[in-house]
Amino acid sequence: MDAVDFDEFRSDVRAWLQVNCPARARGPGQVAWGSRKIELEPEVRLWLERMSQQGWTVPTWPKEYGGAALGRDQ
Repeated sequence: MDAVDFDEFRSDVRAWLQVNCPARARGPGQVAWGSRKIELEPEVRLWLERMSQQGWTVPTWPKEYGGAALGRDQ
């Protein structure tokens, strides 16, 4: 991926984050570590669901395994 593609990728990610990251999930706060025993705050749960739908909880994994198939540089 060349510099122009990275700029476009970064721009796309910023736009997606602006629309999809709930305001109350930004900044310091609860961190979802993957335990089912911890009750997540609603905004954090929504954020984790949206990140998961994008494959961004495991971004370098193949899409068929729930990832986004992104390269290490992305």
